[in-house]
Amino acid sequence: MGQIRSKERWWWRQRTVWVAVLVLLPLLAFLGRSYHNAAPSPASSRQVTQRVRCAMRDALQIREPALSPSAENALWISQVCEGLVRFAADSCEVTPALAESYTISQDGREWTFRLRQGVMFHDGTLFDAQAVHFCFMRLLDPNHPYAVAGSQRVSREIFGDERSSDTPFVRDIRTPDKQTVVLVLSAPDYQLVRRLARIEAAIVSPEAIRTASANGETTVVGTGPLRVKSVREGFSVTLERFPQYWGNPSRIREIEFRGVPDSYERERALRERLCEAGQRFSPQQLVELAKIKHLVTTRGPAANTCLLVLNPRLAPLDQPKVRRALSLAFDRKRIVEEALRGFAIPAETFFPPCLVEAPTSSVQELQSQKEVARRLLEEAGYAQGFSLKILVPREARVWNPVGLALSKWIASDLGEIGIEVVVEAVAAEVARQRLASGEYHAALWGFSSSDGSVPGYLMASDGPAPMNLFAQTAGGMDEMTRLLGRLVQEPNAGERRYVAERIQELLAEGMAWVPVFHGEQVFIHNSRLGDVRLNPVGLHHVFEWSWKE
Repeated sequence: MGQIRSKERWWWRQRTVWVAVLVLLPLLAFLGRSYHNAAPSPASSRQVTQRVRCAMRDALQIREPALSPSAENALWISQVCEGLVRFAADSCEVTPALAESYTISQDGREWTFRLRQGVMFHDGTLFDAQAVHFCFMRLLDPNHPYAVAGSQRVSREIFGDERSSDTPFVRDIRTPDKQTVVLVLSAPDYQLVRRLARIEAAIVSPEAIRTASANGETTVVGTGPLRVKSVREGFSVTLERFPQYWGNPSRIREIEFRGVPDSYERERALRERLCEAGQRFSPQQLVELAKIKHLVTTRGPAANTCLLVLNPRLAPLDQPKVRRALSLAFDRKRIVEEALRGFAIPAETFFPPCLVEAPTSSVQELQSQKEVARRLLEEAGYAQGFSLKILVPREARVWNPVGLALSKWIASDLGEIGIEVVVEAVAAEVARQRLASGEYHAALWGFSSSDGSVPGYLMASDGPAPMNLFAQTAGGMDEMTRLLGRLVQEPNAGERRYVAERIQELLAEGMAWVPVFHGEQVFIHNSRLGDVRLNPVGLHHVFEWSWKE
């Protein structure tokens, strides 16, 4: 009997242990999904163990930085791969990254970058001048053994076009020692450093490039504060802190970027705490999300503008007075308040105010001047107005978060000066093609600057380049070309700002497009996610965000 009771006590003890294990296992599994268990690094006491999940609109893709990834893919890649320089956390200013410093020769034709020592790629290989030479030559030389297919456009945008006799280009890359890179230019180009901050100019591991085709591993192997931990192609990318990072360690141990194309699913994920951050919501969704106690809205300027593009080759838009009348018809303040629910900046200027050395002088009215607009139409011979067909992308865009709905406010304002608007709704890609070919009367479109500069904005390549549109207006092109060249080659920042002001005056005179509003960067995130600052070109320093315990 004693042996039976002893066995019973043993069985109850064993059952208690197993019950405890069964109860704790799900809890431990949940915690495993939410927290990274590595010991905190002694390098910084600010480290926390939170795993942050970001809901993004685009499908997450593993693409090399040089292949011009979408804005949201560029965001996660910029946490992994760095260039010689980078954009500041909340402005278009450029700060050192893999280059600790740089100098410019007196004639402006040689840029010497001094590289950081002891920097390591995520695959354990060392970063040095040869790595920079390897990555840049892959873009510049189509015959390079590891050339990036389809990168010629990006190469010309960053390093210049050697086929052009009018613009500067990089004609040589020298590496006098392991820590020095010298870019030799055909002519002075003081905007070069901004283009080197673009994600396409990021440096990746040469060893990873050489071995990728053999073992199928990712080529997104950089030197950044976070490295790729796991990938679910098209669905999610998980990054983890890189312990050998040369700078301040990432404040967040693990970040998952998850593609959630439907904005209402992203909204639900934030409401139900299934993720800690998200972006690309409609203005109405932003208003509703702002009411939720555990969520915070962080806003910042964006380097883009929504505008009405006019085709000056077609009557009556070939008349400057008509184009000016259309500009005066818009109540920009009302459009931003009602259509955008306040999540934009009424456009008083042609350039987003966040651009470096952007003009500050107002050249447009915030509120409509309809009487003046009607008088201009009468002087042009259109006192009774006319019909205007406007091409409008159906989808929401980064420069127009309400998509087709914006045409309602555009048509309303133009209707008050006698313009009958006919809206032609098309897919964004169709609109881009027709704009590029000139098959439009007017169109709602957007311009942006990927390098945070005025020249970068004017030479934007997503659709018709603004400079090409301006060329269609009567006169001023020779002067515009001369000013743009001076803006690139002028070493003095004050003089560059003066030149940018003169460029804006020419744009206002030609009025090939009518700016309506400048965009904003908006992130919705859990209130415990702190130090959230937004970069105007979208390359946010997520690795500097923190989690409040």
